[in-house]
Amino acid sequence: MRSRVIGTLGSERVRFTELQRHIPGISQLMLTLTLRQLQRDGLVARTVYAEVPPRVEYELTTLGGTLIELAMALADRAAVNYPRNENAREAYGSTRPHQVRSQAASSLARGASARLERDSRSSFAP
Repeated sequence: MRSRVIGTLGSERVRFTELQRHIPGISQLMLTLTLRQLQRDGLVARTVYAEVPPRVEYELTTLGGTLIELAMALADRAAVNYPRNENAREAYGSTRPHQVRSQAASSLARGASARLERDSRSSFAP
């Protein structure tokens, strides 16, 4: 997500809502958290204007600007491979719950079998 924000900011100053519009699927909370992390790392500068309603703009710092090329390469890779990533997620999701249930059922069966064996030995012991 950081690379998408960096790539979207590019070399211009952008308001929060405009930034959010340019990154499809990002929630307000996720964008806020991402921007805070980028600010903390010195990659993004935040400017607040004393207006009503308040206006807040974000831009890359000089350090953040050094990442534009890398961020764009990552964003391109994500866009090109998105269908493959979605297929992998679907495949993982369709097999994983079944595997977990199967493992849990096997574990429960082993535990029940061990308890029955233990109980049967103690019940028939002279």
